[in-house]
Amino acid sequence: MLRKLAFVSLLLAGVWWFWPLDEATRLRALPPRLAAAFSAGSVGTCLDAFAAEYHDHSEGSRVDKETLRAALLGRLAAGRGADFVARVPAESIQLVEFDAERGTARLDFALELGRVSAASAEFGAADVDWALDVEASLARDEHGDWRFVRSVHRTRGGRRPG
Repeated sequence: MLRKLAFVSLLLAGVWWFWPLDEATRLRALPPRLAAAFSAGSVGTCLDAFAAEYHDHSEGSRVDKETLRAALLGRLAAGRGADFVARVPAESIQLVEFDAERGTARLDFALELGRVSAASAEFGAADVDWALDVEASLARDEHGDWRFVRSVHRTRGGRRPG
């Protein structure tokens, strides 16, 4: 009897562990994943979550996916981005709108960019060079993956690294 109970418990734990994440959890996981990719210098992973038709008209700029790609590649190629890390505080991520039927969503979150030394993997509030509030619209693509289609960024503090 004890073996049967242990087997059933193990089976239920396995099902829970490997059960697919719900849509809201998948959406909330995107900003921190992209911040980690940026911090690691992985341009491809950063851009994977952006739709081909992505655009941003924040603070007087006009940015599309290709402009974003060029900026990231240029920064990393010049070695100027290697010491920058991005952070999205988990408590800042808000799923504001979600329409499963239409496959659309809106996330609001804080994004912080800062410099770190080679000896440090994290940065504190004093190390933040640029803090932004982001409103992002997402759409589910034909494969069921979520992609950023539009975003608006507002500077909350600091300034864009130059």
